[in-house]
Amino acid sequence: MIEITRLVLDVGLLVLIWMIQLIVYPSFLFYTAKELIAWHKIYTKAIALIVIPLMLGQLGIAIYQVFLVQN
Repeated sequence: MIEITRLVLDVGLLVLIWMIQLIVYPSFLFYTAKELIAWHKIYTKAIALIVIPLMLGQLGIAIYQVFLVQN
């Protein structure tokens, strides 16, 4: 079960990374410098709500596997 959870978290972050690379970063071309700075403040707070739980989940599973699943 822990392996499936880890796979789901890893795939979730992989999809997120590709979405950022293919959708968000290219959209920077359509902002002025002033608009981009304003948008970036909103974007970083919003994306953190998605990224932080996924990364903490990865960290928790890695710690669990290091200390409790030794083989």
